[in-house]
Amino acid sequence: ESSTLQDIRAKKPTEIEALSGAVVRLGEVAKVPTPVNWTLYKMVLFMEAKSPLVVRGDG
Repeated sequence: ESSTLQDIRAKKPTEIEALSGAVVRLGEVAKVPTPVNWTLYKMVLFMEAKSPLVVRGDG
C-alpha cells in the first residue's frame, strides 16, 4: 500500500504536490506532456477534497 493511499485513508494531507504536482509543473514549463502524472495528481486532489478532515497547507 502506497504512502499516498495510507494518507488518504488516514484523512491526512498527502505529498502529491511534491510528487506528481512538481512533475506536472516542470512538464508545463518545459512543454513536455505528463498525462499520467497529471491524472494521478488530479485524482489524489479529488480524493483529498472529498475528505473533510484533510487540511492542505499553502504549499
